[in-house]
Amino acid sequence: MARRLTINCLLLLSAAAVSAQTVPVAATMSQEADSQPVIVVVNNCHAPLTAYNLRISFDTGPMELRFDALTKPEYDSAIRPGESQSFPIVTRRTSPSLLPSNVEIIGALFADGTSAGDATAVAELQGHRQGCLSQLQAIAEELRVLSGQHLDTQALLASIEWMRQTFVETSLVHAQTTGGSVAYALTKAQLSRFQAHNPNGSGDEAIAAALKMIERHITALQTVSSQPEDVFSK
Repeated sequence: MARRLTINCLLLLSAAAVSAQTVPVAATMSQEADSQPVIVVVNNCHAPLTAYNLRISFDTGPMELRFDALTKPEYDSAIRPGESQSFPIVTRRTSPSLLPSNVEIIGALFADGTSAGDATAVAELQGHRQGCLSQLQAIAEELRVLSGQHLDTQALLASIEWMRQTFVETSLVHAQTTGGSVAYALTKAQLSRFQAHNPNGSGDEAIAAALKMIERHITALQTVSSQPEDVFSK
């Protein structure tokens, strides 16, 4: 599924490239006549880019977006060395005061385990992944406990939702909270897909399908040097 970014303004820019000097990744934003503005991210590093934080600055303040091919492979994909990735910005209203003044990559993670950019931004990306990994492991453990109890998919979804609520209420680190929330969203989506495609399927079959998905994500997050497509395309 392609990512679409919504900003409530009309961007009237023409290929103004801006990137942090310490990050070997360039971000550009451009708009051609009668078309939506587009952000283009170019990976100038020797290793595939697997995650990054994008900051878009306005006169009213900055907004930051996170992209991660390991935690959200259905939306984000790794960018190979020398290649680029682009996505449109859906605009809703014209407001000169909201035109972005700068676009930059402030933190990046690469497939060889290296990172670049602002230390806080890099730590946020790593914390997001750690939160996702820890909760995927917790969910997998819970699903194995529930296996064999003859629960239906709705009961499994309720159990996972209870775990999510408990996690969000007790988590103290924002980056890990967002990462953990991704883990629960992935699991609930997988269980719901199984239920939709297999209305007569058992809870144990739903658990098996969810565990297969979870284990692939855990493998990707634990294997720093892996290519996301090597894991998720299997």
